[in-house]
Amino acid sequence: MEEILHEGRFAGLIMHPSSLPNRNGLSGDFGKGAYEFVDYLVAARLNYWQVLPLGPCRYVGEQPGCPYLATSTFAMNPLFVSVEALVEDGLISEEEVAGLLKDSSSDGQGGSSQAQTAELKGSRHVDYVRSMKFKEDVLALSYERFRNKNECDEYNDFCAKNYFWLQGYACFEALQARFPDATTWLDWPQEYKNYRHLRKDAALMESLNTAAIVNDKAVPQTTPEFHKFVQYKVCRHWRDLRQYANEREIKIFGDVAFYVNLHSSDVWSYPEMFQMNPETSEPLYVSGVPPDPFCADGQLWGHPVYDWKAHEKTQFRWWTKRIRLTFEKVDALRLDHFRGFVAYWRVPYAHAVKYKTASDGEWVEGPGEKLFDALYKHMGWLLPKKALPSQLPKDKHGHSSLMKRIRHVWGFAGHQAQQAPPPECQGDADTYERRLTYRGTAPMIVAEDLGFITEEIVILRDKYNILSMRVMQFAWGDTEKGPNCEHLPYNVTRNCCVHTGTHDNDTVLGWWKTASPEQKTHLTNYLGLDKEPTAEDAHWHLVRLAMETVAHLVVIPVQDVVGYGSEARFNQPGSDSPSNWSWQLDSLDELYNPPVFDRFAKLLETSGRVKALNDSFPK
Repeated sequence: MEEILHEGRFAGLIMHPSSLPNRNGLSGDFGKGAYEFVDYLVAARLNYWQVLPLGPCRYVGEQPGCPYLATSTFAMNPLFVSVEALVEDGLISEEEVAGLLKDSSSDGQGGSSQAQTAELKGSRHVDYVRSMKFKEDVLALSYERFRNKNECDEYNDFCAKNYFWLQGYACFEALQARFPDATTWLDWPQEYKNYRHLRKDAALMESLNTAAIVNDKAVPQTTPEFHKFVQYKVCRHWRDLRQYANEREIKIFGDVAFYVNLHSSDVWSYPEMFQMNPETSEPLYVSGVPPDPFCADGQLWGHPVYDWKAHEKTQFRWWTKRIRLTFEKVDALRLDHFRGFVAYWRVPYAHAVKYKTASDGEWVEGPGEKLFDALYKHMGWLLPKKALPSQLPKDKHGHSSLMKRIRHVWGFAGHQAQQAPPPECQGDADTYERRLTYRGTAPMIVAEDLGFITEEIVILRDKYNILSMRVMQFAWGDTEKGPNCEHLPYNVTRNCCVHTGTHDNDTVLGWWKTASPEQKTHLTNYLGLDKEPTAEDAHWHLVRLAMETVAHLVVIPVQDVVGYGSEARFNQPGSDSPSNWSWQLDSLDELYNPPVFDRFAKLLETSGRVKALNDSFPK
């Protein structure tokens, strides 16, 4: 029997772990709150939990807590470590946790800042400074207990398996702890700027393995071994959480940023994979997007850009490891800034530093099919025989049901059934990881292909049956595309993932309150209403329209299920708002609230996206 890609109708929610409820007013994590959220997804009969990148963030400087500015694309965020799991492991007691929690709330005079906590909960935003202090103290105490125990085989296996990225990351974080005032690693002392040289200097490495003394006290965070321990624990906690979800037929939908941060172990450890100046260690070019009618200077992002020729010489080994490791943690994946695989905008570093604009840049060809062919080959995935078009041909803008049937037949014909791994995937140690990740056909991948998209991008996306994104907020009042706007519900095709909004958009309620008269009129007429929807119902209308499309997958931000306004917006691009990346749900009771739960359940059922009940789930 032939396998059909993207068969079925599924739904899920977007909820980054930091936004999970936490009874202590701290950041959400991989602990009890995460398991309770999975239980809600099961109760609501959903299929997917979508998260943003799970890498370690900085909580000082620009964009604190931004998941897309991680200090490693391979590591996981220590903030998400489960305190409950550390207690179960016997590395810290509940009494010690309570004491550290009280200390993290201290106002500096030995008292508890209860007023601050109350204000925090009312504003529904995470106090990252307090959260990091608490987790660092918990992990430091747990690490000392772990060191005093005999090393376990599981820990040693973890370090050996992940050596490719773990050693460099651990050294990077140890140095970051030693030079906390440095903006980037370019500000570190010269002897620490080159990871290759550092590894060869036995004396320097030995000094790094000895904890720095601060206020007559050894600080474990200044040693690489501490950060290896943290990664071992947080990765295990995520593994257990994902297993809990998978056993209940909940799939994790992850996210990979296209670029990596300049201040990251990735650039510091592998500078040859980026367009860097070998003399100064600075980037030659940085990322951005060109000027347009809405932004005369363009947008300067500032990431180092990849040296794709260097990647190609290694058969894209770094990218293959990146995607392989990601798929060991998630079941489906969104590729951010998908257009960058076809062409990217680069700005000379000197211009970027001097003028802070992206205007003096150029388009450069990306790796395109070369990268994806290499990924499919090394991951052991079968190349689809026929791409499933995610939009009508340019000369066909009608909505004929015949055309839809032709599209579906064209897309699903000729796919190979899942097969046993080929002989080269059946070896021993050298092919162990390939055997682990082999699945025959590729897992679900979604392209973030919003904005200006060229024909080349569509061809690349559809060749590999990568889903296209659609956003309901973008569908209304498009004067340029009119009825041909790809985000309109009747233009959505099966090979799509539909959202009401993304982490970079306002909530539906916030959008509705500031929408133009043209947008409101268009949506009102589309719904067949005599008058505009009320603010209380606006989000439900967009949720219903998304659910009723033919898209394979619909994923809704939690804020749009409970009907929150702009106060619950997760990020406002281009702003330094202190509320960016910090919104937090007060309680899962808001999702279980009968009027909300029942209405959402009815929408899932009537749109054919509800998951069948299964009494065999583990209790």
